[in-house]
Amino acid sequence: MEDKVESQVYALGNGLEDMIDAKLSALQLRIESTIYSLENRIEDKIDAKISLANTDNTHDRMIQRRSTGKVDFQHDWETYEKGFGTLDEEFWLGNEQIHAFTSSGTWELRVERKRCICAIQ
Repeated sequence: MEDKVESQVYALGNGLEDMIDAKLSALQLRIESTIYSLENRIEDKIDAKISLANTDNTHDRMIQRRSTGKVDFQHDWETYEKGFGTLDEEFWLGNEQIHAFTSSGTWELRVERKRCICAIQ
């Protein structure tokens, strides 16, 4: 079994709304295309997480998790605004909640992807 973790950190300032929309849209498309290309191959598993942490490391919030492909992430703006899924499985936290806790301070966006290629026995 092979585990590979990729992380990227982006420094984001107080004008977070515009920057986070652009960054997350690009990352969301990249992660979704990876997941969709893998879902037909039983031996491949992917776990993708997107988190925000303030730069003094006192708060860390996961804003998205995808792991099983059970939750459909093709939604309209209103659904992304409110959030969807379940916190114990796959979810998008919601643009309103993300804005509420990132509207002050400096935050970093962390993207973690873990892909496991498991042999079928």
